[in-house]
Amino acid sequence: MAAAKRSLPGNGSSAVEMLNPDGTRALPAPITAGGINKPLGIAADIEGNMWVANSGFADVPCPQGSAPPLRHTASITLISSNGTSPQARRFTGGGLTAPWGVAVDGHDNVWVTNFRGQRLSEFCGNRPANCPRGTRTGQPISPSPGYGFDGLVRNTGVQIDPSGNLWVANNWKTYPFTHRNPGGYQMVAFIGLAGPLQTPLIGPPRPL
Repeated sequence: MAAAKRSLPGNGSSAVEMLNPDGTRALPAPITAGGINKPLGIAADIEGNMWVANSGFADVPCPQGSAPPLRHTASITLISSNGTSPQARRFTGGGLTAPWGVAVDGHDNVWVTNFRGQRLSEFCGNRPANCPRGTRTGQPISPSPGYGFDGLVRNTGVQIDPSGNLWVANNWKTYPFTHRNPGGYQMVAFIGLAGPLQTPLIGPPRPL
């Protein structure tokens, strides 16, 4: 994504809109290719490409106050920096169940939090030289169950600090949809798991 433009996810329309600095459309129509499906998170990589977290089920705001059955529609989508070429691509695996938060580390690899399943997912980014041998862009680095941890609950946000620590937001408790459950109140840190970044994060990530 060029510095002069920005992308916004559209949850209800299952689309991503690229905007100019004045808020006008940078493309004739929203981006809907690549399996974009009820997106909740979006993040730029080092080259300005955008990674979108496709929940596949979550409407925001939640109209019924309850979670629908989990479907096998979770994925992430890679959109090029100009929004058109190469065509948006969809990737799965790595423990994705209900992806929400997205962050790209200093190795250009992609980290995704899941609102369900108590797991964190990792994918090879646009610099495969920084990934495990033989892994290509978009392939999962984390195992099929993801990086699981009992301290995770219903996770939304994820950020990376200059030491390569991952900070994950526990947004809800296990059973959030009751009048007695106001939400979560913890942060979980994965120490040194990611490639360090320069902060504050303004624009595309910058490795240390």
